[in-house]
Amino acid sequence: WPAVHKTRVLSRVAIPSPITSRNKRSCLFCSQSSRGIQSRTKLPPNPPCSGVNRLQNGRQGILGKQTRVWLNFLKQVVQNGDTCIDATCGNGNDTASLSRLVGPKGSVHAMDIQEQAIESTRLRLKNEYAQDPEQMPTIHYYAQCHSTFPDSVQDESVSAIVYNLGWLPDVDLIKADTEQYHYRQKMREQSPSSSVTEGKDRIITLPHTTLMSLQSACKKLCVGGLISISCYVKHEGGMDERLAVLGFCRSELSPRFFTVVSMDWENRQGAPSLIIIEKIRSLQK
Repeated sequence: WPAVHKTRVLSRVAIPSPITSRNKRSCLFCSQSSRGIQSRTKLPPNPPCSGVNRLQNGRQGILGKQTRVWLNFLKQVVQNGDTCIDATCGNGNDTASLSRLVGPKGSVHAMDIQEQAIESTRLRLKNEYAQDPEQMPTIHYYAQCHSTFPDSVQDESVSAIVYNLGWLPDVDLIKADTEQYHYRQKMREQSPSSSVTEGKDRIITLPHTTLMSLQSACKKLCVGGLISISCYVKHEGGMDERLAVLGFCRSELSPRFFTVVSMDWENRQGAPSLIIIEKIRSLQK
């Protein structure tokens, strides 16, 4: 009896447990009833689960932001020391994301037809690794159309290739900017098939150059690698380019060698769509 009495005394010191609180969590997946065993001590209310905290802080969840979606796919494929390509580097945000995936031993090829985009990307990466420059991977910059890749990139050597089809964000190329205007005219003369167009004072990607790029990208991609294509459709010609890319995937990419997934944000009018291409078998004989 003394031993039993001692055990009963110790049992009165209740250990806080989520199931003993009278407060219910507000998340569906974490909800548990407070009915049943109740502690004799007064417990503080259980905090909401981390998922609820994220949503209450104004974030968009795991599906709300498109960049987070394709980046989660790439995190499962790209390893430290790999090679990746940002085919339309823009302001450098995607290049920075790829650089963090490949690590200091890896390399990223950043391409854009606009010199301004190349300089923005270079500055973005410099600021990204300002505190620890030794962690910065090898970054190669190319001021060229995305229709062709550099010769230094070997076939089936790239883990991931990222596209943002549309225009350079936050930048309008006004004709009064004589430097950009003459650069645009020069590129037209040198390469009539390049991605340069007038479309509302913006340089945008075009369907035929994008399809040329995808044909080459499928060869450069290693087995198990991914191609991420974000198709912006609000600008003139954007929907045509998206349909052209989908048509290419359906007609040119055999399910024997590739798996293609298309995602649309159905309740957001004009939101960009996402196309993921996975290479499952080598094209080399």
